[in-house]
This record gives sequence, structure tokens and C-alpha cells, in this order.
Amino acid sequence: MLLLFVACTPPEPTLTATPSSGSSSGYYAVSFDLAQSGVAPDAVLGLTVGGVDAYDLQADGDTLTAYVQGAAEPGAAAVELRTAEDTLVFPDVFTYDRPADPVFDRMVAVGASLTMGVESAAITDRSALVGPMAALARAGGAYFALPLLIPDVFAPMTPADVGPPPGCDSPDMSSFTADSATDAIARMVDPETGAFGYEFVRVSPDLVPRDLGVAGMDVHEQVDGPENLAANLLAHLVYDPYGELGAALPASPVQLATEVSPTLIASPDLLGNDVLDAITDGEPFDASLVTPREDFKPKLEEVVGGLAATGAEVFLANLPSPRGLPVAADRRRQTLAAGTATAEDMDAQLAEIDTITADYNQLLVDTAAAYPNVHVVDLAAEVERLRAEPLVVQGETLDPDRFGGLISLDGVHFSDTGYASVANLFVRAINDTLGAAVPELDLDAVAATDPYLPSALRAAGLDVDACE
Repeated sequence: MLLLFVACTPPEPTLTATPSSGSSSGYYAVSFDLAQSGVAPDAVLGLTVGGVDAYDLQADGDTLTAYVQGAAEPGAAAVELRTAEDTLVFPDVFTYDRPADPVFDRMVAVGASLTMGVESAAITDRSALVGPMAALARAGGAYFALPLLIPDVFAPMTPADVGPPPGCDSPDMSSFTADSATDAIARMVDPETGAFGYEFVRVSPDLVPRDLGVAGMDVHEQVDGPENLAANLLAHLVYDPYGELGAALPASPVQLATEVSPTLIASPDLLGNDVLDAITDGEPFDASLVTPREDFKPKLEEVVGGLAATGAEVFLANLPSPRGLPVAADRRRQTLAAGTATAEDMDAQLAEIDTITADYNQLLVDTAAAYPNVHVVDLAAEVERLRAEPLVVQGETLDPDRFGGLISLDGVHFSDTGYASVANLFVRAINDTLGAAVPELDLDAVAATDPYLPSALRAAGLDVDACE
């Protein structure tokens, strides 16, 4: 946990800081009593804690509330208040505790959309905060800076976007994200100068992120950098916000991960995009869209070897069965209704995709076996377990099926509670492998504000009980 207030000796101005919820990894609100600081709350233009920008500053009377992301080093942390006239420094106002275990001293994550925290086909300021790697960092008390976006850059699917019963069809994810990206690019233009800049939609563009996940990236892009335009756009938002539109990235995620001298590297979806395009972009399914084995295997070895060479403990999840995703069942049902493919042809493609997935998961196991510090997290088995033994959280039974509460509306990415469950899977793997004692996240607390629980969807007007 993080603390607290250390008073300055009068007549120096003083500042009281009280965390309204605590975690040494950050992402919590903190309230500052500025009555004795000599600064009016509504005059504060910026705030840093331990050298890290706070965000979403709100003034109310003598109280200034903001959100913070923790600090890279434990110990005393100064608070700086920036006004139009001056910057006031209050030393030792906070003390950040060490992480729950030394392995969390310098945590980094690489991967794709799950690593980012995408929900319902969009990365948002909210979804990034509940993503599985941010959740894992909270569990371990790690500093884990996020490349947070300002609100409403990308629009997620909502219950209003879901079609009527009995089909209750969600929008096509590829088309939805393309439209959302077009709108987002317009937000990256300064209305006064007309200049383009990714930095205009980042909360703290100068913050160096520890979450290096980029939606759309496959294994080779983790070492070579993004190739397609969508991944290029998101990569700039994550770790090169001052780059030119469409320009090549200065480094790859694996290169950036090594620069931190990490003690822990985690990824819940290293393999995802090498396979999932066959489910989400096929007509309706096309096993030929999977990354060919002869291309996949050497790049996987390069990624795993590069991460292992950092000396960090590396935890990499395998890939659950793509045919078990709600989006696969939805596309199969819709295609049958349209009569554009037979059940036999679709099932044959799905079976081939499943076979490839099992092979690539085994390649991950075999590759990791060469490095004592690389460990495979069996996410595939966990998803099947949750399907057979659903969670009971907040009095609701939750599973990874359509509108089952663990998957968001796009049928691919997890919900808040689903992501917390993934984080807990990593916690258990770290504890079992390293003999750590990191506490798991409280799923009831997470589910209390999860917009994708069946009850929340009903409250939002989606009659999930009437959906096929």
C-alpha cells in the first residue's frame, strides 16, 4: 500500500494526501487537501506524484482529487503542483511500498489486444485499467505504467449495437473497429493548428509505458515491429506518440521490454493473432489465414529467446480453442441462416484451425522448455474449465459463452471479470512456479462494476434471456 502525509514544518505550506483506495501499483484515486498549501484547487493545471503525471484532476472546495499510476521506485515520493505561475514541490508526501514479491520489481507485458485490455472491440481509458496485465500488476503491487488514452477516442460496442432477439447479433468486429479507427484519427488533429499528433489523445504522452501490448500484432511483429496500418496506429499510441502518421516504429515491443531490465515479463495472448484471423476475417472461417508454420516457428523462437535473454521470469499464456469463442458460434449460426456455406464445410475449417492451435501451443511449450526462466500459463485449459465449471460471482453464474459474463460484446475479448480471472491464473502460476505468495484479486469486487455481467446487460436493455 502507499502512504501518506508527512507534514512540513510551518510556516512552509503543507499538503495532505489521502488515497481513497489503495494499491502500490497505482490506478487509484487520491485526494489532496490544499487548504494549507497556498494553492487554490481550481488553479492546479498539472500534478505529478513521484515524477509520474496524475490525470483526471477534479476540484471541490479545498480538495483536489486525481488518479495516479504509482511510481517506478518504492519509497518516498514528492508531489508537484503546477499552476500558471509556479510549480510547488511537496517532498515525501507519499511513501510507496515495495511490491508483494521481488519478481514484480520491474514488470513488463508484451502481446496484443488482451494485453492492452481491449473490450467490445475497443481500447478505452476504462478497459485499459481493467485489462489482465494491469490487474496482475495490482495483485503484485507492481509499477505498471499504462499508455492511457483520453476518454472516448475509440468507441466500444454497447448493448444498443446488438441486434434484436432471437439473433442478438453483435456488429462485425473488423468493420466496427475500422469505423472506430477512422473517427479516432480525427481526434488526433489539433483543431487550432490542424497538426496531426498521436500525443493529442494520450493522457500522459511523455510517460514510458510498461504495458507494451498492441492489438493486431502477431508473433513476428513482436520482434520486427508492426506491419499493418491498424497495428501501426495503435503502436504509435502506445510507445511512440510523437511519431509521424504511418511512420515506422523506432523499436519493437521485445526491444523495448529489454530496456527496462525487467524482473517479470507476462503475456496472455502472444499467439492470438497468428490464428484468430482465420476465425474473425474468414468467409466465414478460413484456415489458410493462419500464419504458416514455417514462418511462425522461427519467429516464436526469436521472441521467446529474446525475452528469456533479459533474465526476467517470463510467463506466456497459450491460446484457447478459437472455435470455442462466442464469435465463432455467432458467425457459424449467421452463415447457416444466410445459406452461404454448409455446416460440414465450416466445421471442417474449424477443426483444422483447432488442430493448428494445438500444434502452435505445443511449439510454445517446446520452445519455452529450452529456458529455465520461461513458463507457459495454460489459459486454454482454464477457459475449458470455466466452461465446464462456471464461476459464481455476485450471485451470478458466469461462463465464457455468449453473454455469459466473462466475454465482452465482441465475442472475442474478455469482460472485466474475465480479465481478472486471467490475472488470477497468472498469479497462481507465479506463486506455484516461484514460491511466491501474491494474493489473488477479489472477483466479487471486480464484478460489482462489470458492465458485461448478464444482470448489467439486462439493465442496459439487452434481453439476454431471449437471445439464441
